[in-house]
Amino acid sequence: MPRHVLHGHRCVSCDDDCTGVLLNDLDTALGMVATVNLTGKIPAPYAFLSTTENTTHALKHHLSPQRNPNRLMDLAKDNLQNLVGELDELLNRVKFPSSSLQPHHSLLQTQCLCLHTILHPNHTIHHHHIAHHHKHKLSSFQVNYLAIIGLLVDNELFH
Repeated sequence: MPRHVLHGHRCVSCDDDCTGVLLNDLDTALGMVATVNLTGKIPAPYAFLSTTENTTHALKHHLSPQRNPNRLMDLAKDNLQNLVGELDELLNRVKFPSSSLQPHHSLLQTQCLCLHTILHPNHTIHHHHIAHHHKHKLSSFQVNYLAIIGLLVDNELFH
């Protein structure tokens, strides 16, 4: 194999003390590889290894602590309890509402009662009756939201 390169308009030899030595080593390595008989050898399962690696990455993502259903349920419960606490605090601050605020105060009391009923389903049937009786005062969005929270809490309590 010729060992030269075209540099500008001239041919330059590559058989020097740098490139020539590297090319000699490359020829030796190619000669050794050519003497190895690879017939009948089983190739490395690169496709399987690649698929396994991709599956591992996907499982790590799906099983990450941020996506753990128990952690998400605990977070939802904590958020709900914080909301109930804030609603209780608001109710306590507005002990004697003016006549213009009375409807809002009643609605806030109803919402708080509904949330308490959801958080503490084993309390008296009286609370369930009051919450059910006053749910018409809530918007459909609030009723749906409370129903979803109730289902989540019930599901968590029985599993």
